[in-house]
Amino acid sequence: INTALASLTAPQGATIKGQSTFSQYFNGGGVWAGSLNQLSHLTMYQYRSTGLDSIILLGNPVNLETTTIPIVQGWNWISYLPLQGMAVDSALQSLVPLNGDVIKSQTTFAQYVAGAGWIGNMSFMRPTQGYLLRLSNPGTLQYPPRRLWEDEVSFRSGADPELMSLSEHWTVNPTQYEHTMNVIALVRNGEGENILSSDTEVGVFMEGQVRGAAKPVYIEALDAWLLFLTVYSNDEGDMLSFRLYDESAGAEYALNGQQVFIANRIAGSIEQPVVLTLGEVTEVSEPGASAGLRVFPNPAYERVFVRFEAAEAEEVLVRVTDALGRQVAQLKHAAHAGENT
Repeated sequence: INTALASLTAPQGATIKGQSTFSQYFNGGGVWAGSLNQLSHLTMYQYRSTGLDSIILLGNPVNLETTTIPIVQGWNWISYLPLQGMAVDSALQSLVPLNGDVIKSQTTFAQYVAGAGWIGNMSFMRPTQGYLLRLSNPGTLQYPPRRLWEDEVSFRSGADPELMSLSEHWTVNPTQYEHTMNVIALVRNGEGENILSSDTEVGVFMEGQVRGAAKPVYIEALDAWLLFLTVYSNDEGDMLSFRLYDESAGAEYALNGQQVFIANRIAGSIEQPVVLTLGEVTEVSEPGASAGLRVFPNPAYERVFVRFEAAEAEEVLVRVTDALGRQVAQLKHAAHAGENT
């Protein structure tokens, strides 16, 4: 790792992590220290820098005909090895994806639909980029050794959903956040019509701060506009609210349809997108909610968050029971004065 990152000019205070290991720069010794001690070209890494810097590597191109990347069921951190950009469908042709599988970059993502391929605001994979791939079937990834001509034409022409989906009304800096969540959504009016168009944008907010924004993408296979939103956060459990900007009217509108931020969660799908509706954003009383106590999301799929107010710092005990009153969990929490989650 010290050899691979030797070109950095300002590594002080930096952290680099793989999917299961990480290291920090040890200022006193001028070296990297931690459980991540070797870097591989087969995986991606997250690097948090305290300043603008560059990593320069000198070597030979990877031999794509003999280099493979093992893929497990679930999430995989993968590198991109070809020296040129390539359409996602072409780059991942050695895999056998199923409906709902996902590939994501730091800013965009695509979901697999049988018969249509990878659909989203990420249509190309690019050199120097890393990707997260969630696959249902384990397999072996081998990138094609040569770029297809149609990929080159599309790549050079700029016909790229990633560029078309960039928000112009709201901006967010993804480098300030460690985690991402993705939302596939549409927006309906009171008559139930999807009102997304090239003149609209949707922003995602946490307590009034923008945490994601995108313009919709027209999906020819569905003859419909869909949103592919990447949402950023450093913590889980935050409530997400949405706003629509109509460029033709020059106005913003509140949208109903709150979500909860969970790292790497995919809310909605191509076939069943999250439905956001025009109207006032209102606080919905959920089953199990009482004064000072809130449990969300409802229904829950992966995790449940309990939010409550404490008058002072103290240890609290949370008991979870099933519908018959049987205790299924008991959690101790050192609460602080104010809101706790």
